[in-house]
Amino acid sequence: KSGISHLSANAFLSHICEALFEKSEGIAVINICDENIRGLLEAFPGCCIIHMIRNPLTQLNSRYLFRFGDVNSNFTSNFPGSWEFGKAFRKNYNSFRQASIFNNHSRVLILRMEDLQNNTREMVNRVFAFLGEDPEAVNYSPSRRGQIFQGTRYGRRISTDKIFADKEDWSCLSPNDLYVCGKIKYVDRFYDLPEFTYAKNSYFYFLRRQLGFIGNKRTRTSNTVRIFKVIVVSIAQYLQDLYEKHYFEKYM
Repeated sequence: KSGISHLSANAFLSHICEALFEKSEGIAVINICDENIRGLLEAFPGCCIIHMIRNPLTQLNSRYLFRFGDVNSNFTSNFPGSWEFGKAFRKNYNSFRQASIFNNHSRVLILRMEDLQNNTREMVNRVFAFLGEDPEAVNYSPSRRGQIFQGTRYGRRISTDKIFADKEDWSCLSPNDLYVCGKIKYVDRFYDLPEFTYAKNSYFYFLRRQLGFIGNKRTRTSNTVRIFKVIVVSIAQYLQDLYEKHYFEKYM
């Protein structure tokens, strides 16, 4: 627009979204992976936010499998170790903190993934009521623009029109992971988690897991070069894990 000499980041994003998504009628949907509900409400004053949460134990387990489920793979473009698993604890904390703060906000709907899986029709109706729209038949099953949904399950590509109700599984989490996860504030307002006793972080446990010997739905490797790479990289990943958990426990 003419006459603009200074533009803040928020204003810049607003102009982009106005150009891409502003419609005379209907709803424009933007799917993002971000825990900052407050920032989104401030940046886009007219928006409604559907914030999905998930049992943090199964979510952390799923995040681990997504990147490290198959030792023979390239770890979803993150091998040999640019992704820091420890950051996931901080992201979970931020997600539940924001969900707790805005749980009763008129423009925010907090939705549990498990409820959507187990009570699909009821939850979909609730979402559309929140948006002031009526659902259609296609909205009760996973699809991509009305076509068969293609996604990832346990680190593998799938095509399906079924909704899976996942079983609780945190077999890929170390005893230290479980202890740290149990310290995430605000979770108890949405989930009842078991109590986990303190367990020290262990490199040898960490390494065994990276090699595929710990956790359900893991794939190991017999390739000597691959094993050597995993061992070398796991040192850096373990140090990252120590740092992130120290930061999390100290400041969260």
